[in-house]
Amino acid sequence: MDLTSFAHWRLRLTSVESSLMGAESDIRLRILLILLLNRTTTDRKTLLSHFKLDRITMRSYINALIDETLIIASESATDRRQKHYSLTHKGITLMKTYRDQALKITFVTAETETSK
Repeated sequence: MDLTSFAHWRLRLTSVESSLMGAESDIRLRILLILLLNRTTTDRKTLLSHFKLDRITMRSYINALIDETLIIASESATDRRQKHYSLTHKGITLMKTYRDQALKITFVTAETETSK
């Protein structure tokens, strides 16, 4: 499964988890998935539209991801106060590793359970 298809699938899964189970997926993971899908820089307002968070809380999640060098921030060409975010090479590599591990665990477990 390519990375984009995986990201779409995983975000849909978080929606099901949230609506059926009341579970809230890891926000940092969801931010990374959204940035991966957007393929271009994304502003905080767009990110906020996917969450039930205030701007300050979102900023703390974004800053943590920047500190871990998983995403980078750049200034808007039209408004220096506005920041745009995108995945770094390290962030993309992490998402590929996450995809590989998630698929391996999901489908290996399913095969193992079927063979019992």
